[in-house]
Amino acid sequence: MTTDSRQDAYSRRIQVLHRFSAALILMMIPLGFFMQGIESQTLKLFAFRLHVLLGITVLVLTLLRLIWRWIDAAPGPLPGLSRFHLRAVGATHALLYLVLAGLSISGLVLLMQSGLAGVLLGLSSDPIPANLSEYLPRQAHGVEARVYIALLAAHVCGVILHQLTRGEVLSRMGIHLGQAAKGRASGNVFGTAAPATCQPDAGARRTS
Repeated sequence: MTTDSRQDAYSRRIQVLHRFSAALILMMIPLGFFMQGIESQTLKLFAFRLHVLLGITVLVLTLLRLIWRWIDAAPGPLPGLSRFHLRAVGATHALLYLVLAGLSISGLVLLMQSGLAGVLLGLSSDPIPANLSEYLPRQAHGVEARVYIALLAAHVCGVILHQLTRGEVLSRMGIHLGQAAKGRASGNVFGTAAPATCQPDAGARRTS
């Protein structure tokens, strides 16, 4: 196993994968709800293809993150948290991974069961099935999506709360706000030490 030069942060590649995955998820979630009401078959087909592509990409990135998280040295537990709080954080992370896996499975099963895969791949000239909600995998997909949104909201709120009250949690993912905050508090927006003011030398005052 390799070790990271900073034991208080995740490795650089995990940080990059985390940000990229987060951006894709924020695109995929609203698209998943929006595309169901599109009337134009051409636009609807494009939206479904994009949603599936984003989902597969997020799944691959998540698997890479899990592999590299096992290989790279991970930072220790967040300081200042109770044992119950730490277990809640760990459970939230685990559920995010599990529900994401469930979303991937139900989505793939829906593609096969409804014939949507052939339509999206251009193997069928049929329109997108209008009765997708009748399929059990589609119903499971909808429930899992809402559970994932709730877990994601809890995760984001927890990060923001910890950053505001204790700080330095975002630095574990390469987002450093501490220096900027200290700089603003001291009147220096760059977070560097303020220059010393010119003071007359004590010896000079005595001789004068």
